[in-house]
Amino acid sequence: MARGRQSGPLRARAVMCALTAIALCALATSIAGAASSGLKLTPSPNVSSEGNGLEGVACKTVGSCTAVGAWERGTTDRTLVERRVGSRWVVMPSPNVGQSDNALVSVACLSVRRCFAVGYHAAAGVNRTLVERWNGRGWAVVGSPNLGRGINQLNGVACASVHRCFAVGRRSGIFTHTLIETSRGAGWVYVPSPNVGHDEDYLDSISCPSVTSCFAVGVVFEHSNAQALVERWTGRAWVVEASPNTPSLISGLTTVSCPLPWFCMAAGHVIRGGHERTRVERYDGLGWSIVQTPNVGPLNNEIESISCAAPTSCEATDSYQVGRSYRTTVFRWTGESWVSVPTPNPGTSESSLYGTSCPSSVACVDVGQFNVGPVTRTLVVTSR
Repeated sequence: MARGRQSGPLRARAVMCALTAIALCALATSIAGAASSGLKLTPSPNVSSEGNGLEGVACKTVGSCTAVGAWERGTTDRTLVERRVGSRWVVMPSPNVGQSDNALVSVACLSVRRCFAVGYHAAAGVNRTLVERWNGRGWAVVGSPNLGRGINQLNGVACASVHRCFAVGRRSGIFTHTLIETSRGAGWVYVPSPNVGHDEDYLDSISCPSVTSCFAVGVVFEHSNAQALVERWTGRAWVVEASPNTPSLISGLTTVSCPLPWFCMAAGHVIRGGHERTRVERYDGLGWSIVQTPNVGPLNNEIESISCAAPTSCEATDSYQVGRSYRTTVFRWTGESWVSVPTPNPGTSESSLYGTSCPSSVACVDVGQFNVGPVTRTLVVTSR
């Protein structure tokens, strides 16, 4: 199944492969290296014997986190919410709309008693917005608007205060446009947002360091050429920010984190030499600029998620290609440069980390999925 930001959360990029003695040796080496870097696998529950995956995570502390995603029932996805209390992860009951696909891809928590998770549910074969709220006792679906009869899907959510949360995504008719919604009272309402291209614009991620300052990132398509898209909330309206794009290079941003109104990191990929390579942009309060980033191997690399606890401390997760499958690694920002650290890769073929949350400069939690044969399992990695 495809991943949530495009159609469904349980992504399988390549064929399954058998676990050989060589793979076992590589796995042991990976785990040993990860342990020396401070990264460790954390046991997490699975609902289904077919497929399970986590897409987003929000942590107040390493011992208090909420992660969201989906599990597979036959050919249908259902919402998955897991919560870490102390040292254990547990599955929390979460609602679904209808009997078709439902998935949660991003979560934001203001406290242990107030969280919002966003994603989509399918209705008559078309994805529609899905917002769920945690009130300290249980999860409930909250009303959210849809524009037109085409695809409406939310990919990211952020909250600056109890009264100010935004969710971003895309809406499709003849063309695809950005979609932004905000919490108001007991529900959510549509907020106008700009579009740059004539073909397709969409937003994948959002970060709100204050009630008057939010940044959202995504992709704009113009005549089949993709470029990074950055939009900013001024406190009154959403406006397009200049991004350091090279017109001859295809690029896009999938994730953003802003610990302060004058500092952000946004990441994704740029295509060079026929392969996706990592791309990171930094905001310094005046504008955006490219920051040099590592890649693993000569094939495809894409940064899936990023979280910054401070301007000198960020963590990002990278999916990189090995043969016909994908593995995962973690990059860390030291305040001066990005460095790659050994990361555990369990499973027999695929492993990916799609969400990360760093509640402090010394602790982060990364979530995703890995494959054991044809079965997808939840993956949680705790760092530092």
